[in-house]
Amino acid sequence: MLKDKKLEYQTFLEEYLEDQKVFDIFEDMMKSLIMQKPKDPIQFLIKKLTSQEGKLLLLIIFFHIVKRFIIVGPPGCKRKEIALSLAEYLSEDLSLVCISVGDLLNKEISKKSEYGKQIVE
Repeated sequence: MLKDKKLEYQTFLEEYLEDQKVFDIFEDMMKSLIMQKPKDPIQFLIKKLTSQEGKLLLLIIFFHIVKRFIIVGPPGCKRKEIALSLAEYLSEDLSLVCISVGDLLNKEISKKSEYGKQIVE
């Protein structure tokens, strides 16, 4: 019975790691180690994970887990452009939809719906 539980747990872990793309991350890191052969491999891996490329990789992993981004900022900070760029960049692996509150509000106003009238007031 203990052997069955161990096998079940191992299967669960493998599926989880595969779903979260952890194997892909390790593969990328190992390729970098082999190709670049750094003198201090541990420090190299730490720098890789904290670099812009590493942060983007972690952001993609986070997205795989959370599956939502909310981009906020003051007027004029180009939130929509950033969101569209991010969606375009990540859409190679994923199908993303970019929702803009401003666009939704303008659509309701142009339809002259009850909500649109309330928005204008």
